[in-house]
Formats: sequence, structure tokens, C-alpha cells
Amino acid sequence: MSVPGLCALAWAQALVNAAGPEYGEALAFLKAAAPPLEKLPPTVSGYASGARLEAMLRSALKEAGGGEPGRGAEAAIRCVALLVRKGRFAYFASFAAEVEKIVDERDGTLRVLVESAAVPGAGFEDRLKAMLKRKKNAGDVRLDIRVVPELLAGCRIGMGGEYLDGSLLGRLKAMAKDLGSGAGATFGGME
Repeated sequence: MSVPGLCALAWAQALVNAAGPEYGEALAFLKAAAPPLEKLPPTVSGYASGARLEAMLRSALKEAGGGEPGRGAEAAIRCVALLVRKGRFAYFASFAAEVEKIVDERDGTLRVLVESAAVPGAGFEDRLKAMLKRKKNAGDVRLDIRVVPELLAGCRIGMGGEYLDGSLLGRLKAMAKDLGSGAGATFGGME
């Protein structure tokens, strides 16, 4: 993992720990605040900028009818303001993604990346989620489906440390590797 990735992960762990049992509220606040925050320049920094941002976030929460923030939202507000004060706001998007990963892990949600050569057919997501819940004993499954035409056909699935390649491109690469290494050069022990 890169230094910015490790920094984002450390900040995310700190936020989830500070939010305590209300870590879901912290994530919900980050998701709600992300669109306007992502419009800020990544170079925004300093104590004054952090204090202004904190005041704006609190004001926006009150205007949205949220009243006083709970422990999770409070931790998120303070963490975002601290990112700015410490000159680390450039990590915001990575930080928010890491918070979501940690929350999913704590909640027993399996995160799955599906790269498909074409848009999957009707019912694919539901069938895949049901199968993964059963086989992986997951409380919930979150699919991130991306269309990657270079795969030619089929799909690749990544979850946790596992990676399954059922694409035509993957099979062609495996065949080329086998042929290049001499495998398949013989048939039935004969050359």
C-alpha cells in the first residue's frame, strides 16, 4: 500500500474508533458531506480553514434538520476538520473509502469487485449475492460492477484476498503462457 493509502487507512481507523458504536453514523455523515467536500481543492489546509470548514459542516447539519450531531457525526466533523488543519485533505476520497471498508468489515458485509465484459443480464446481481452470502457466510454482499470490454467475454471477481478470472482474456493469457512454457508441446508423452 502507498504512503497516501496508509495515511488514509490510519485516519479511517482513527475515525471509526472515535465514533465507537456509532461508526455507521460517521460513515453516513461522510457520504452525505462528500459531494460538496470533493469540490474543495485538495490543497486546502491550515487551522483557520479547518475551523471554517468545521463551522460550515455543523451549520449544514443543523439546516438539514440534524440538530446536534451524535457521537459518530461529531467524530466525522472533527476528523474532516483535522484533515484540513494538518494539510491532509488531499486524502479525503481515499479516507472515506477506507472508512466504508472498515464499516463493511465490522458489519459482516462482503465487498466484491465484479469486472464484466458486458453489462450483466437481469437477475445476475441477485443470484451472485445469494450465492456469495451462502458460500462465504456473509451478512450482506456489496457488489461493485464495472464493465471492462477488454475482457472479451465472461468476468473477473475479486473479494478479500481471492481473485477469480473467468474471462476469455484470462483464459487466452493462460493458454499463451502454457504454450510459451512448453506445456502442451507434447501429446500423450509423444512429441
